[in-house]
Amino acid sequence: MCKLAKSTDEKKMPFAVIVGDHPVYPLLLELKSENATRFSKILPFMGPFHIQMSYIYTIYKLFNGSGISDVLVVAGVIADGSVDQALRGKHYKCGVCCLRRFYETLIYHTLDKHLDGSALSADIKSFLAMLRKQANAKVEELEETFCFREQYRVKATH
Repeated sequence: MCKLAKSTDEKKMPFAVIVGDHPVYPLLLELKSENATRFSKILPFMGPFHIQMSYIYTIYKLFNGSGISDVLVVAGVIADGSVDQALRGKHYKCGVCCLRRFYETLIYHTLDKHLDGSALSADIKSFLAMLRKQANAKVEELEETFCFREQYRVKATH
């Protein structure tokens, strides 16, 4: 940080960004708070991967005990022994997959509840059905879903 502070002063930069992972980030903040004037132009940031891991853990803390882990296991999304580790962010890929499927299910049921099924057009019903089965879909079906979303967006703007 000293070299960064020196180079920002020499090059007359208004600020500089330093990115650290989760274990290093608190140390960066501590150094900056102890030497506020010396490091005033340095902005510490946590890396995007570690920000996502923090979000996953926050979601886990909010929904812990709500039955989300049981639902994911019964639905066959993840094995019983791995669900807590994944939702805590220890298994990144599995955690993101679980949360994505949980989110898609919530969106599907919210849309189905608030938009009465009889009031929906056949196109919207097929789009919702595609969203439901996207996890196991083939590439052609995913492309079809994307094309439909683009067409619907164009229709909605006109």
